[in-house]
Amino acid sequence: MCPKADYPLTIEQLEEIIKDRFEPTVVLFGNEIIGFANFYEIKEKQYCAIGIVIRLL
Repeated sequence: MCPKADYPLTIEQLEEIIKDRFEPTVVLFGNEIIGFANFYEIKEKQYCAIGIVIRLL
């Protein structure tokens, strides 16, 4: 998932990881968070690199 994180993942770990990332996004099912993703590099009109993608269920 992320080499900078340890299990179990904490909010503090996510906050540290995403401070240098772009577009942190959560996926909701009803009121429950079931996923998280972000980008770690974006070159406008060229490409983007997907960072963390987590499925929580």
